[in-house]
Amino acid sequence: MIGSTNIDAQMPDHDVLKQLSRSLPSDASWLVSPLDRCKQTAEALRDFPAFANAALEMVPDLREQDFGDWDGRAYDEPEIRNAEAFWQDPGHTAPPHGESFFDMMQRVQAAIQQNREEGNFIVVAHAGVIRAAVALALDLTPDQALRLQIDPLSLTRTSWTNLPVDTDGSWLLQSLNEAPGKSYIT
Repeated sequence: MIGSTNIDAQMPDHDVLKQLSRSLPSDASWLVSPLDRCKQTAEALRDFPAFANAALEMVPDLREQDFGDWDGRAYDEPEIRNAEAFWQDPGHTAPPHGESFFDMMQRVQAAIQQNREEGNFIVVAHAGVIRAAVALALDLTPDQALRLQIDPLSLTRTSWTNLPVDTDGSWLLQSLNEAPGKSYIT
């Protein structure tokens, strides 16, 4: 359970990053989790010419869920595996001295909503943060969002739009968990 533990990124080879960079808009603002693994990933992507001048904005609310006393530990440790209240409602129950996924969703969604009309933006963040963004787009509950698989260095695309039937605007999910270099219909 790696949440707020500040570990280094496990960087892929240059070709994987190159493929990912080709899928990103060059005219976007960058919002980055302040944890080192995300900062290092964003910095590695800035090595490509299209992003050399990109300004990275560190957004504290885009950090991963804080697993408290469980952070940095394995799910199968007895204390965690036997935490019945947590496993009965993992979306709303916080680990000891941590935060619930629901609480993390609230801060992440507020940060995303604040930037929704700024044009393109790239978020370099964690699997939980991406689940929270998709939950916003699809009106998912925390338990539903926790069922989404988000792979490292995958690309998920959402967009803000004002549809004629929705005068207040809404989020659309364009793609989920794209692997770098693969072609998808969006």
